[in-house]
Amino acid sequence: ASELEKKNLKINFDYEKNKGLQLLVEPVSFKNQVMGNIISNAIKFSHMGSHIDIASYPMNHHYHVVEIKDHGLGMPQ
Repeated sequence: ASELEKKNLKINFDYEKNKGLQLLVEPVSFKNQVMGNIISNAIKFSHMGSHIDIASYPMNHHYHVVEIKDHGLGMPQ
């Protein structure tokens, strides 16, 4: 079983809202290294049975924000 299943985590992401989103990135590195590492850390530090929220929203007509939020211990300021 995956770590996601072992910890009984849910990922919340609105696919319909983000259907037309296009990012200008190098796809292999972005998927495997950037997003993979961030989501892996979110899974690792989330409490059992909690969830991970993934959202995106426009910052302006050139930039989009991709936000990944877990519900774990967090980091001290």
